[in-house]
Formats: sequence, C-alpha cells, structure tokens
Amino acid sequence: MGAKFALARPALALPSGASAQAPRTLLTADGRPLLGFNQGRFRPYLHPVFTPRGFCATAEHPADHPHHTGIWVAADRVSWWADGGPEEEHTYNFYVDDTFQGRAPGSIDSNVPRMTENSRDSVRVEQTCVWRGPPEWGASRGRAVAVERRTITVHPGERWNVIDMESALEPRLGRLRIGPTRHAWFNARLADAIVASGGRLAVSDHTPGGAPAWIDLSGALGGGHRGGIAMLRLETDSATGWFAKSWGVVTLQPFVHEPRDLPLRNTLRLAARFIVHDEDMNPDDLDSLASST
Repeated sequence: MGAKFALARPALALPSGASAQAPRTLLTADGRPLLGFNQGRFRPYLHPVFTPRGFCATAEHPADHPHHTGIWVAADRVSWWADGGPEEEHTYNFYVDDTFQGRAPGSIDSNVPRMTENSRDSVRVEQTCVWRGPPEWGASRGRAVAVERRTITVHPGERWNVIDMESALEPRLGRLRIGPTRHAWFNARLADAIVASGGRLAVSDHTPGGAPAWIDLSGALGGGHRGGIAMLRLETDSATGWFAKSWGVVTLQPFVHEPRDLPLRNTLRLAARFIVHDEDMNPDDLDSLASST
C-alpha cells in the first residue's frame, strides 16, 4: 500500500481575535507532515518543510533576512515593455517587500494549492501565481505582469524526502526581462538551528557545464539529530547560477551575469530538486539523485 496524502488547513489554537499572518495549507502522508503551503504578505512559499523524522529544516522570516521564507521563487529585477506600444520600461522588485535598489516592490499572489495527481509513492500539487506590479494610478491592485504555473511533486522516503519544483512563467502585458541579478528564482533558507551549529556546506565534485550538480547545507536540528536540505539542478532550462552561504541560504538560477528576455506568448520553464534529509547526506547518494532527474 502507498501513502495516503492529504492537503488541508491545520487547526490552530489561537487566542480570541487573533489570526495567522500567512494562510497555510499542510501536506501530509499517512498523517505525517511533509510541508506547508503559505501565502505570505507579498509572495507564496513552502514552510515548514520537514525531514522524514519530523524535524523542520526551513526558517521563516529570520532576523538577519526577514524576507527569506522557507523555500520560495522570486526575482528582484523584472522589467516589461508593452506589446506593440511605446518603448516605456517598467522595472519592479518581486524579492523584498520594500523598494530595493530603486525598484518598487510588487507581489506574487497564489491560489489555494490543489492536488492533481496522487500515486502509490508521490503526490503532485499545483498552484497558479500572479506576479503583480506595485499599486499605481490606473491599476490600484497592480498590473498583472506575468502568470506562473508552479508544480510541486513530493516523494516521501525513510531517509530523505524529494521535492521537485517546476516554475513556468508567461508574460501577460508584453516582453519580459529578468535580471541580471543574483536574487532570483529557487531559494531555500535553512532552519536557525542548522545555522547556529555552523552549517556544513558541501558542493558536488560533478560539474556538468562548469556548474555544480548539487549543493547541500546541513547541521544540527535539535535533540542530537542532524539534517538539512540539498538543492539539485533539473534540466528543463539552464538554471546554472549558484549562490550559497553557510549562514543558511542556497539559490539556483540562470540570471546572475546575463538577463533573460521572454517575448509575449512564450514560457520560461525552470526546475529544481530539493532533498530534505535526516543526518548528513552521502555525496554518492546525491550524485545518484541528480543523475536520476
């Protein structure tokens, strides 16, 4: 028998008149929590993300970078030009809930996640995310610059859980440009306990095309237990730029040195694999998980 997956809002024992800051939907397998889907103030994200033994491996709004939220997709430099209109450039920030390097903050709004496929050993959850520019004259809710269809496939296991995330972005107003920037696309912020223990950062020896196949960050999770998250490349498009620090963040994206232009009616597809694990990962296991994509 395979796992019985469920997707539901958890019951929260809050004081009278209080409400949760971010609406959360929890994905479980046989009652065991796997991860939470959240719609935050300005973007959706995954948190808490659990190891197979039930330890939370992600952080939400850490003190040093409060805009870091579990596992998320974002970009701090997104420009668009109206299709067939005058060459007026509009540039927004979808990474920080504040003006960043002169760029006004937009928001990413998601619908309620829904399970679309459920097999013996995995589940697929889909979300539609609207990337909106900042409120302005004539567009009080912000202009819907692009629509992203996000697919998360989860394979729970005994030693690690595999989370495959695919992001498909389509422009809605005209030609879109992303970057150049290092603050973009697939990001993971590791739990404070991992950071406090020193954060062991490991990088693959296998470097196809000159970029690592995976980066792993692990450390103490509490009670004498260790664990962490590894991020792996998936080959839907060239997501080859890495940024990783032992203080808790790993980023994978292709916009570090050159921008990417996306014409209207085209789709940018990027994907990454997250291995949420207990104990320290064997590099051979990560190589195998990377080659099986």
